Amino acid sequence: LALAARQAFDSVEHGAGDDYHRDILAGTANVVLVLAEPHCSAEDLEAAKLAQCALPRADFRGLTGKRWNFDGEGRLAILRLLDTHEQMLAAFGPAELTDAYVTVLDRRERGQVHRVEKVAA
Repeated sequence: LALAARQAFDSVEHGAGDDYHRDILAGTANVVLVLAEPHCSAEDLEAAKLAQCALPRADFRGLTGKRWNFDGEGRLAILRLLDTHEQMLAAFGPAELTDAYVTVLDRRERGQVHRVEKVAA
């Protein structure tokens, strides 16, 4: 999981970020959020929320014809998220990680995720 998230971020950094990479980073933010809600510090929760805020800003850049990428603040938020995610992977067991992933999928299924819709001009 950590490798996929780091690779997604690296692709974005090198100008090759796409919807697949965005989904990985959004999923990582959501897993951190779900784990942080009951188990972690306010700082971990904040890391997830800042990363979640960075994604729509990158989406806006992409929708306005610019390369899909993070602004400076967003880049730092994603890097912090990746570090937090890796710490959580080391700290939690398979049961907690699986539960968090299932919760993220359930929330996604219910439409409780950020979605980008491209509108034809």
